[in-house]
Amino acid sequence: NPDSSPGASFATLAAVNNNSDIFANAKKDFSWASQGTPLFSNKKITPKKTEDDSSEDEGCPEQDQHDPHFEPIVPLPDAIEVRTGEEDEIKEFCQRAKLYRYINDTKEWKERGVGEIKILWHPINRTYRLLMRREQVHKVVCNHLLNESIVMQPMKNSETSLTWGAMNLSDEHDEPVSELLAVKFKNHELCIQFKEKVEDCIQKVEEYKKSAIAASSVINPSVVEGNDEDDNYEEDDDDYEGTDEDNDYYPEDFELLFETEATVSMKSDTLSEWELVGSGSLQVVYDRDYLLSRILLKVDNNETELINSIITGDSVMNQITEKEYTWSGEEGQFLATFQSIPAAEEFKLHFKDGINFADKALSN
Repeated sequence: NPDSSPGASFATLAAVNNNSDIFANAKKDFSWASQGTPLFSNKKITPKKTEDDSSEDEGCPEQDQHDPHFEPIVPLPDAIEVRTGEEDEIKEFCQRAKLYRYINDTKEWKERGVGEIKILWHPINRTYRLLMRREQVHKVVCNHLLNESIVMQPMKNSETSLTWGAMNLSDEHDEPVSELLAVKFKNHELCIQFKEKVEDCIQKVEEYKKSAIAASSVINPSVVEGNDEDDNYEEDDDDYEGTDEDNDYYPEDFELLFETEATVSMKSDTLSEWELVGSGSLQVVYDRDYLLSRILLKVDNNETELINSIITGDSVMNQITEKEYTWSGEEGQFLATFQSIPAAEEFKLHFKDGINFADKALSN
């Protein structure tokens, strides 16, 4: 071995290995790892899997693919259908605005909230309603019917605001409360559009009311004024003895049990759909002569009577919504829409009392 000789040097080593090929025994298929790849590449090199590695992967699935199912300890209730009361109404107007209420104690306007103010049309009751809910919390801040008492007036020093007074039924009160309200829109055009729409709706309500009074002669003939022959007819008291049935019902014969504002529609055998009777004072009175309860609907400050229905033992009441009830009478079926839930529930109680009065009168 030249490396172990005492006089070995690099020159002698080179002379010995000059004719020898040090790579003679190298494998022809040898290659460097990662040959042909860039030295400074961001690509991550993954080693090739062998047959043993693939068999292990098939036997042990990855944990992220495991999706266990656990039954809930407490069963969840069924989905509850939430009704807003707007399902049966048609949206006639809807714009974003800000509502205010006037405080008499402090003599200032207080903001009620920001939301969409809507004019809703009820095709069955033929009524228009002004509704506004606060954004996000959906709290009702404006809710009242449109009638001839609503007068929209521009607010001083603001061309985008209107003010009016109404019996407002908001979430703060269980009964309608007289309030002075104001609404402010984004621009003057929306303000004018809202005012014109409200006035148009009020005019339509008045037309429906007049047509209902004209058609009420079918329900109660006493509403129709007599002709000239009836006015000129003079009854001879000596020759004619009137009975109690021929006399009109006087207020002293009735005892007022319940009264609230409501809208009533009617469906008879000849009417296939609900027809509006009118909106006014819905009363439950006790008839002392017949020992029965009656349901009256009066308009024009109780001067005109549109409905006079007797509650008998066979009368049936059904609840449609929280504020809508139907009942059967001699003339047909009636549908009453109340302005508040407590008023509707109180009407239901007086109706049940009327059935009890009828049963007692029949037994006597």
